[in-house]
Amino acid sequence: GGAVNVFSGSFSTAAGGARFDGGAADFTTDIEVDTITAGGPFVYVAGFTDQGNGIVTMSVKYDSAGAKLASSFPNMPGGTSEDFFVDSQGRVYVTGGDPNYIRRLDASLGVAASRAAGSDSFFEALARGPGDTFYAAMKTWSGGQGLKIWQLDSTLAVLSTATYPLQVDFSQNIEARVRGLARDGSGNLY
Repeated sequence: GGAVNVFSGSFSTAAGGARFDGGAADFTTDIEVDTITAGGPFVYVAGFTDQGNGIVTMSVKYDSAGAKLASSFPNMPGGTSEDFFVDSQGRVYVTGGDPNYIRRLDASLGVAASRAAGSDSFFEALARGPGDTFYAAMKTWSGGQGLKIWQLDSTLAVLSTATYPLQVDFSQNIEARVRGLARDGSGNLY
């Protein structure tokens, strides 16, 4: 309730910490701590608010004490923010929307670049790749449910792709989801 899109408090505030009030139902979908970028560490939060006229995604950047440094509401109509990622150069990426996108955000969280997943896919998880690259995992409905993984660079150009079929028992009303993606020191993805 209350005013729409109000930020208050900080991590050091005893009563509730850093708060966001979107005026209705508000949700956090991911948090990322950036210990690489000069001037940090920074804490990034992705989420969405449903203000009764559709879902609006949000991205927030805090300093280590929880003071809000920047916020934005990247245009991802019809969907929620799913995952948040900060690369080794401090570039911020967020997934979400319907149709689904990856957005690269600048230091003030404005949209610097955008790439659509395609009409049959939905980005759900991001992970750091080698060098200046990262991975995006998505579910896809092309030819039945499957897992699709793209390796992208910081311009959001696709460097490589792989698709894996998923064995799903639709009679049990089960939907496949990607809830996380991680890369180990040997380069294996999980």
